[in-house]
Amino acid sequence: MKTNPEPTASEDRGSSRPRIMVEALAAKNDSGLGKHVRMFVEALAASADAADFIFILPPGYAPSLPGITLRPRFFSWKLFTWLQFPLAITRFKPDQVFCLGQSLPPFRPRRPRYLQLIPDMGPLEPSLQFRASLHNPYNRRWLAHRAPQADVLVTSTRFTASRIESLLRYPRNSIRVIRPIHPHHFNGVAKKVGGSNLPDAPYFLAVGNLEPRKNFGGLISAYALLRSRKKGVPPLYLVGNKAWGHAEIAAKIADLGLTGSVFLTGHVSESNLKNYYRNCRVFISSSLYEGWGYPLFEALLHGAPSLYHAGSAQEEFAQGLALGVDCGDPEALSTGLETLWRSEDVRAKLEKAMAERFPRIARYDLASALRNCLGLPKS
Repeated sequence: MKTNPEPTASEDRGSSRPRIMVEALAAKNDSGLGKHVRMFVEALAASADAADFIFILPPGYAPSLPGITLRPRFFSWKLFTWLQFPLAITRFKPDQVFCLGQSLPPFRPRRPRYLQLIPDMGPLEPSLQFRASLHNPYNRRWLAHRAPQADVLVTSTRFTASRIESLLRYPRNSIRVIRPIHPHHFNGVAKKVGGSNLPDAPYFLAVGNLEPRKNFGGLISAYALLRSRKKGVPPLYLVGNKAWGHAEIAAKIADLGLTGSVFLTGHVSESNLKNYYRNCRVFISSSLYEGWGYPLFEALLHGAPSLYHAGSAQEEFAQGLALGVDCGDPEALSTGLETLWRSEDVRAKLEKAMAERFPRIARYDLASALRNCLGLPKS
């Protein structure tokens, strides 16, 4: 591993402060996990007054962080978790090791307390039908056999905590719920802006990688039902990377005659995505299973009237602020789309609730939650 040239934390154990190693190799991941990891890294750095940190970061991700920075040179994730990571733990002798990716070493030096982030339990959910990803066999094995070996499992919602307890038979008192809400979420939030890269309003919007979990196929079916019974339905934009469900989604759009009404934008920049949120008529989170639900959270942050799958983890921050429907039922989803599109009373009620209640959600103190989880004194 390559170490930063001038670490501010001593490599000896002369300091009385705890030493915490943070594995954050997923920080460059262009997904919800990547956002999750970046937020945690920034919030953990705020605790440099109480602990000496060693951050393991990917090449190209270079925030200004306190302590020691390690950048492993590895040819595979397996090589890192089986060899390089245990060697780094042995060398630096941390008191705690916080794994923010699937990197809990199979052979672990005994001294540290091990914490592991679990964004969701999707790969082990027996009711889910979207298990075709090449990642899933590894994810299922890892979740079932490696994750339970951590001393503490960290997740983002009470819903996921209950699924960890049930599916892994993991003790509830060793699970910590820490919400991935960071102050940088709320910088520069504004309403209704223009932009040359935006579609003409009004439009429906859904955000996420084009893969089966997001239920975009069901959303497209619901959208087709709405168009079959109503005129003037706004176009639907699906914003996200063209992942392993792209071909099926593109085929469904063509089969239902929706070419020219449903648009796949691919990846858009963070600044342009904010503009998509701010200007949409309706935001739809059709995903049937989430660990947190970043797109819905961000849509609410930007004041978009929104719809989500009722009963999911998203309900912990969206109930009463967005319209909850059964997104697994195309007819129910279609009715929800029509309601949120056309009912000014429903829209006004949700906008009022967002204005009154979302600021309380925004005051969540992620840095303090992480300090408490790590047993560090309050700042």
